[in-house]
Amino acid sequence: MRRLLSDKKTVFFLILLVYIFCWFLGTTAIKSFFIDYKIKEMSPQLNVITSEIADGNFSFTRNTDFVLKAYDVFGVEINLFDEDDQSGLIVKDDEISKSLVHLIPKVTAGNEVALLVKIGNQSVESIVIGAPIVKDQVVKGAAFLLKPASDFNAILNGFFLIFFVTLVIGVLLIGTFLNLYFKELTGLEQTRKDYIANVSHELKSPVASIKALTETLIDNIIQDEETRTRYYGIILTESSHLQRLISDMLELARIQNGRMNFEKAAFDSKALLLALYEKYSVVLEDMNNKFEVSEKALLLPELYSDRERILQIFNILVDNASKFIGENGRVVIDAEIYPKHVEFKVSDNGIGIEKEMLPHIFERFYKGEVPQNKNGSGLGLSIAKEILQGLGEKIWVNSDPEAGTTFSFTVRRA
Repeated sequence: MRRLLSDKKTVFFLILLVYIFCWFLGTTAIKSFFIDYKIKEMSPQLNVITSEIADGNFSFTRNTDFVLKAYDVFGVEINLFDEDDQSGLIVKDDEISKSLVHLIPKVTAGNEVALLVKIGNQSVESIVIGAPIVKDQVVKGAAFLLKPASDFNAILNGFFLIFFVTLVIGVLLIGTFLNLYFKELTGLEQTRKDYIANVSHELKSPVASIKALTETLIDNIIQDEETRTRYYGIILTESSHLQRLISDMLELARIQNGRMNFEKAAFDSKALLLALYEKYSVVLEDMNNKFEVSEKALLLPELYSDRERILQIFNILVDNASKFIGENGRVVIDAEIYPKHVEFKVSDNGIGIEKEMLPHIFERFYKGEVPQNKNGSGLGLSIAKEILQGLGEKIWVNSDPEAGTTFSFTVRRA
């Protein structure tokens, strides 16, 4: 079914079939309602006429609104008029009789009929109702009332006009939405292919390294203990990279599939920031860099969010920042207070991000042409964005290649 609906021609053909069905249904419904209405309008008059004909006490004059015809059980016309005036249908009597002759047996069998027929060369159809002429419970013939159905044609033409306009507008709108849908579908398919290609590429490199180094060690090609230890170190590093990559992919998949539960509650951010400082100040100091948390960030009001997820965001951003600062670099956490939320800022004085890279910075597996990203999974910022979107928050980036980068995100106040 999905494959069937993914083809434009098929979808348009199905839409056309639906419209044809609706046209047929609408026409049938209008015709049915019209006939029912005319039966209610003309039946009382026809019943009076059949009673008078059955009693033999009739004297009719021709009417310009309708035509009256009567036949005996053998199909012979009963003359109802003394004069030969022109009928309301402006159609010859023999043409009218031709249109009614096949209905006589049905009516003389005791049934009533009501239908729309085209008589002669008339441009419009006529409504015809027929009823048996009954005397002493014996059918003596059939009587018919015929009336031009010009109002039916007017209604039908109105319906066709509205239907056609609706069809054109509907096709245009549906066509527009279909184009957007197929573009999105194509984009999603391309994203899926890119995702698979990126995953394959990211997994291939560490797996190939681990395999090559392991085979070398197993074959006892390396006899020098120092080199062997270095090989084991590389295997451990590549294994850690592989584990982190798989963990990040699973994390991102859980978030995007809505399988991650967020537990929001009020919390004090000071303890969280102090824990971050205790961790990263030591790590960055070992690299001759500094990690700072501003006084303003430590004096924030209570926040309302998922504390563990906010901590995860900080870890991603600080880890990311620490890759791009050189010796004597600095990473700073700052904050701005607003009436309904707090805006956190994680800044560094590193190499910055080129302008053309900024629109792609939160895309999966996007690393850019930077050596510092070589060992990363390319998923950290994607995970950060997905988590914050799940929490109802925002994240953005500002960067100057000469001054560094600042990632900002919001957290709601309690």
